[in-house]
Amino acid sequence: MLVPNRMLSRLETEWISGVLILVVSLAATWAFAPDLCQFVFQCGCTHLWAGGMSHCNTHMANAKHCPWCNAGEGGYALLFLGIALPQAWLSFRPRSWMWPLRLVAALLAFPVLGVMEAVALGLISGHWR
Repeated sequence: MLVPNRMLSRLETEWISGVLILVVSLAATWAFAPDLCQFVFQCGCTHLWAGGMSHCNTHMANAKHCPWCNAGEGGYALLFLGIALPQAWLSFRPRSWMWPLRLVAALLAFPVLGVMEAVALGLISGHWR
């Protein structure tokens, strides 16, 4: 059975908008992760364009180390994945939502989930004791 052009066009448009929403939300997550780290842990991380994690207290021998930056590449990848997967779902899945709502939801997933992950990691690691 052939798919009508009108339906194919709608499916293509939804897919393209989903990809663009995902790319924008992942770029924002990557760009502002050090800022969120600084907000939660007060560790010295700064904007990527101003040095990023190079100012983090993990580079100081006698400082209490930031648990997010101290997680290593594997740990940081898991933390990022915990934000990226919901962003991917929000970018494509809620088909009844128009693209601006999906974009806002995917962008808001970063600070909401990022703070939740950071606080959980800080509590588990005993960072605030």
